[in-house]
Formats: sequence, structure tokens, C-alpha cells
Amino acid sequence: MLRTVHAVAGALVFVLLLAFLGTTVVAELLLTEQALVCVKRAIAWAMALYVPLLLLTWASGAALGPADDPVVARKRRRTHLVVVKGVVVLVPLAIFLYLRARAGAVDALFYTVQAAELVVGAANAVLVGLNIRDGVRLRARDRRLGGRA
Repeated sequence: MLRTVHAVAGALVFVLLLAFLGTTVVAELLLTEQALVCVKRAIAWAMALYVPLLLLTWASGAALGPADDPVVARKRRRTHLVVVKGVVVLVPLAIFLYLRARAGAVDALFYTVQAAELVVGAANAVLVGLNIRDGVRLRARDRRLGGRA
């Protein structure tokens, strides 16, 4: 059961990150400023789902794997980075960008912060993707070795 919770939470974190990135790029390149406000509002509110899923992924992963397994150790290091960047960087940036967009302040500062958010979000998506890959490999290894899967 814990493996399923971990896998689902991790997959949802990954999907949310990709959705944040995709909708931001589309809104910036193709949509009106009002649509940009809607996208930024949706992302800011979605952080209320993103953060608990992120923490659930972290906690369930910590409970699952032995600390002496090098693959698990890599996943833990990546997860630590993802959680810190997600909570300390992405959440405040999402709120800041929404408030700026709502106020009509889509200016150089907005775009500078937006660029930072895109870079950090993309980095987190890559790290989560690598963790998913390693999680799939761990599960396959456990099945091969006759462990629980």
C-alpha cells in the first residue's frame, strides 16, 4: 500500500510540475494578459495540492527504502532538493507572480521572476522524472529478486 501511495503521489507531483510549466509557456506566448492572470491564479491555488503531495512523496519514500541502497540514497538526495526548491522557491514565486499579474504589473521584474520560476520548475521536473525512473528500476529489481513489488 505504501508503495502505491508513494508512486501515485510522485506521479501527481510530476504531472503538476509539467502542467505548471506547460500552461505558463502557453499563457506567456499565446494568450492575453487576462488569461495569464487566470493561469497564474490557478498555479498559485494548485500549490495547495502540490505541497502536500510533495511532502507525501518525500515521507512515503523515506519510509520505503533502506538507507544503504545507493539508488535509494540518490533518490533521497534528489527528493530533498525538490522539496526545498518546491516549498522555499516555487510556492513564493507562484504567489508573487499571481499577485503581480493580477495587479497588471507584467513588467521586467515579472518576466525575470517568471524565468527563475521556469528554470527551477524545469529542474524539479527533471529531478522528479529521474526519481520515477529509478523507482521503476527499483521495483523491477525487487521483483527479479523475489521481493515485494
